[in-house]
Amino acid sequence: MARQRRRYGGSVLAVGAIGSIALVAGSPLADAMVVGAVVTTACVLADLVLMGLAHRAISTAKQSQRWYADTRQAVVTDTTLRTDPVPVPRWGLIGALAVIALTVVLGGLRYGELPRPLVYPGGESVPTTPWTAFGPVIVQLVLAAVILLVVLGVRRSRPDLDAARPIASARRYRLYLRAVYTTLFTTAIGGSLSLMLVALNLWAVIPDTPLWTIVAIVPMVVVAAGWLVLVFTVGDAGHRLPAVDGDEPADAAPQRTQHDDDRYWHLAGNVYFNRDDPAFLVHRRVGAGWTTNMAHPGSWVILAVVIALIALAAFGIIPNVHYRLTL
Repeated sequence: MARQRRRYGGSVLAVGAIGSIALVAGSPLADAMVVGAVVTTACVLADLVLMGLAHRAISTAKQSQRWYADTRQAVVTDTTLRTDPVPVPRWGLIGALAVIALTVVLGGLRYGELPRPLVYPGGESVPTTPWTAFGPVIVQLVLAAVILLVVLGVRRSRPDLDAARPIASARRYRLYLRAVYTTLFTTAIGGSLSLMLVALNLWAVIPDTPLWTIVAIVPMVVVAAGWLVLVFTVGDAGHRLPAVDGDEPADAAPQRTQHDDDRYWHLAGNVYFNRDDPAFLVHRRVGAGWTTNMAHPGSWVILAVVIALIALAAFGIIPNVHYRLTL
C-alpha cells in the first residue's frame, strides 16, 4: 500500500507539472480561459485514471495476499459523541454574522450614492439594483449558511475510528472535530471579510488599487494557511496527533482489524453507496474530509439542487455575476 501511495503521489505531481507547462505554453497561442479549461479537465481525468489503477492494485493485493485471513474484523463507535458531543464554537458563527451585518450597514449607507450603471472592477457594467449591488452580501450569506450546514452535518457524521486502536482513535477524533470546527468558522469569517472588501471596492468606498487587492486576499491566505496546519499537524481523523498516556501501546498486537467495506466503495474508492448504512456523511477513502452516502436520499436532494442552480444560471434565470478585483 505504501508503494502504491508513493507511486500515485509521484504520478500526480508529474501530471501537475505537465499541466502547468501546457498552461504556460498554450495561453499565448489561444484563449487563456479555453486553455485553462482543457488543461484542468485533462489533469482531472488523468488523476482519476491514476487513482483507479492504484485502487485496482491494492484491491488485487488484498485478495491475493489474503490480508484479512485469520483476523477478527470489527467496527467501533464512540457513543459519547452523541451524549457529550464536541461543542460547536459559537464565536465562529457570531463573527461571520457580525462581518455580514457590517457589510449590510455600509452598503445601506452607500446605496443612494452608487453610480448608475454599476461598474465592476475590470470595466464590466451592470444596472444598479439591490440584487447587483448587494451581490457580495448574498454570497456572504450563502457561504455562512453552507459552512453552518457542513458543521452540523459533520457533527452528526459517523466517526472514523480504528478498530485496532479504539481508545486512541476516539480521543484523536474529538480533537480533530474541534480543529475542523475552528477551521470551518475561520473560513466563514475570512471569506466574509474578503467579500466585504470586494463590496467596498464595488461601491467605490475603497480604490481599485494593487494594495487593496492584496488586502482583500489576505483573509483567504490566512484561511488557506489554517487548512494546511490542520492537514499537516492534525491529519485526517487526527491520525497525526501524538500518543498520550492511556492510549493503546503502539507495540501491542491489535485484537481486531478494521471491517473491510470495499464492496460499498465505487469509482476507485471515491463514491460510497451502502443502503444498510443510515449515515449521510462518511469519511472519504481518498483524500481528506467527508463524502456523502449516495444511498441516502439527502445526497440526491443536494445533487438535484446543485444541478438546478447550474441550469438556472446557464439559462439566465438567476444572475451569473462574477465579482473580481484586478491588479
